[in-house]
Amino acid sequence: TMPCVARELVYVGVEVASSVGWVLLVVSDGSVTVVSEAGERLRTVRRENAVFTSSCMDGSDCLLVGTARGTVLWYNVPSMDVWRRIPYDLDLRDSMQAKASG
Repeated sequence: TMPCVARELVYVGVEVASSVGWVLLVVSDGSVTVVSEAGERLRTVRRENAVFTSSCMDGSDCLLVGTARGTVLWYNVPSMDVWRRIPYDLDLRDSMQAKASG
């Protein structure tokens, strides 16, 4: 049997996909857990070697997830497939965060 390894989960976003009645739990370890409105875990999708940093819904069926490598992943919510990978400017993000906190 495999040993049980405790790990710390950091939730970077909780999004509501109203078109399908799901709650999406976006975790820093590169996973998105799909939960029904009743709280039942439906599935988990994982992006290997990814660190998720942020998330938001774009409309009712598109989930955008930011990664530590400077990419936004655009998920099609009903299938939970990645439609697109969009690079973004990390320096711009960092300067915007510095202005917001200062």
